[in-house]
Amino acid sequence: VVGEPPPVAGSAQTVRLPVDQTGASPVERTLDSLQRSGDLLLIDFTADYRPMLKAADSWSFSVEPDRLNELGFSCSLFLAGAQSGRPVFGRNFDNEPCEFLVGRFHAPGCYRSIAFTRVSDLGIADGTDPGELTREQRYRFLAAPFFVADGMNEHGVTVALAGHRLQEVVLDPARPTVHVSALCRLILDTAKTVDEAAALAKEHNVFDTRDGGAYLLEHHVLVADPSGASVVLEAAGGRIHGIQGGERGQVVTNFPLHGFDEIGRRDQCARYEMLSGAVGSGGRSFEWTDAMQLLRAVSGSTPRSAVYDLQGREVFVVVNRRYDQPVKIRPFD
Repeated sequence: VVGEPPPVAGSAQTVRLPVDQTGASPVERTLDSLQRSGDLLLIDFTADYRPMLKAADSWSFSVEPDRLNELGFSCSLFLAGAQSGRPVFGRNFDNEPCEFLVGRFHAPGCYRSIAFTRVSDLGIADGTDPGELTREQRYRFLAAPFFVADGMNEHGVTVALAGHRLQEVVLDPARPTVHVSALCRLILDTAKTVDEAAALAKEHNVFDTRDGGAYLLEHHVLVADPSGASVVLEAAGGRIHGIQGGERGQVVTNFPLHGFDEIGRRDQCARYEMLSGAVGSGGRSFEWTDAMQLLRAVSGSTPRSAVYDLQGREVFVVVNRRYDQPVKIRPFD
């Protein structure tokens, strides 16, 4: 990236999520709520997506052979201010240029949540005008609950994915098998604490993709809650491990943490080293602007930066490194 991005603005413009529309069915009401606000698409998802999640277990996720040893991600995740009583969760989504759908999800029997989905994961082109979608294109948005990149539920439990090299997962036939993004959805839907999220992960076989008969995983997951607790859910030795965060927070980039102490982790990645030093610098409190400044410092090819205020249940979002133009979303008002 050439040149420095603008400094982080001290205030954010509020973006209001749409409200479920009147209509003949929950599905139509959900799709009728779809709208655009600047660079973001917004949706109020009240349809019951749980049958779709069960059907997703049979979806085919295959990996191209040249991706088996490829690493093309530079996402940065952290929990900061864990000792201050007001923890904040930072997330840089580093990838190719892309647009995002911001959804408020409240299926029957599930906790309310906000989550971000790449529009391209739904087979929709960037820059699409919701008013010009065909019926078939509109129905693609019904898969949005499955494709969770990061999000927060009404209890402040926050989850985000970061990529790393593919690893094989050994399936336990006694446990159900779920895609890693579906695991994130299950955590948002059903977990009130980090401990509940970790237990949920260990009850499942978690995978990303398949190579012949092998199940592979190329992401780990950072989960945090308003108490300041956090855990990284990561595959090692064929199964999911929970790596607990410290009193001062936790950092995740794009290498597996399992098997390294903190000194070894800092040697693996310059972004990790920088963020770990900042997050671990005493029991200081972090405002959302402090967290966004850290994301700016380690940004690269970053279509989106987000800071979650776990106590305040607010999300601050910057698109395409325009740090002078943050927006704020209060999904549960």
